[in-house]
Amino acid sequence: MKNILITGGTGFVGSHLVRALAKKKHYKIRLFIREQSNLERIKNLKFKNVSLFKGDFYNPSDLKKSLEGIDTLFHLASILGRGRKDDYQKFNIEVSKKIFNFALEKKIKKVVYLSSLAVMGGTEKPHIYTEEDLPNPQTFYAKSKYEVEKYAFSLIDKFGFNITIIRAPAVYGHNDNFDRGFIRIIDMIAKQKFMPIGKLKNLMSLIYIDNLIDALILVANTRKSNGKVYFVADKEILSTGEIYEIICNLLGVPKSKIFFPKWLISKVESLIEFFAKIFNFLPNYPENYVNDITANYACSIKKIQKELKWQPKISTYDGLRKTIKWYKNFC
Repeated sequence: MKNILITGGTGFVGSHLVRALAKKKHYKIRLFIREQSNLERIKNLKFKNVSLFKGDFYNPSDLKKSLEGIDTLFHLASILGRGRKDDYQKFNIEVSKKIFNFALEKKIKKVVYLSSLAVMGGTEKPHIYTEEDLPNPQTFYAKSKYEVEKYAFSLIDKFGFNITIIRAPAVYGHNDNFDRGFIRIIDMIAKQKFMPIGKLKNLMSLIYIDNLIDALILVANTRKSNGKVYFVADKEILSTGEIYEIICNLLGVPKSKIFFPKWLISKVESLIEFFAKIFNFLPNYPENYVNDITANYACSIKKIQKELKWQPKISTYDGLRKTIKWYKNFC
């Protein structure tokens, strides 16, 4: 891995990956950015081995040109949990297919695709997902991620495409997205605006940003990971109640005494989405929010631990402590 292209390099995960890779001077890193990309997270980069490629993801010639001289592609760019069905189709699915095709044509040595635990769909009863479980995506976002996974595997079967798929749970850490990231939940808890829904007994996997970056770099440098999918997460699997308590303690705020029943908030969510369709607006929360925050979304990391010897270095408690320290300084 020497000449690297990163899509989504100005985002939360991508900017952390850029900084981690840029410290190794023998890497040459190219970021695919759009005309309207927010460069706030990378504006202070002083590494000479990072360059910007300005283009249009919907322009095939730009995608193809961005891959010239590249041997490793990290495809992180994605429309996240608040978007319209057509947006997910056009960007998450169609752009990914095109860039994979060009990567195959250009004989890119390694592609790393960042997918999501969301493709599994969540369960009502406690369950810890493994890579053997069949995905059951419930949202437009999750369905788009799974469609890309299936297309990648079709290229693996037909052409031996050198791609590794990483399925990550909710990612947290400094420089997170306040409009839709995990930090938004921390912010609501800090301001005592968070509404606990249900009994908070559902199991959740999380991943601290540094742990995710370590995993992305590892699979990019490991041939053994070619053609495979891996769950990555912090070691701990906690209930949402345990996560909520840790965050409250670190913030120094009391836990809410009011817990809203799931059925009630689900009806409110359905009502909002009904009017959203009529009046053509996007609700100010991720699609399927109630299910995502009350379902079991936990995964095993035994496969990547066994095959690639990967270990998350930062515990969930320490990751949340670091994140909340940054949050307090930022705010």
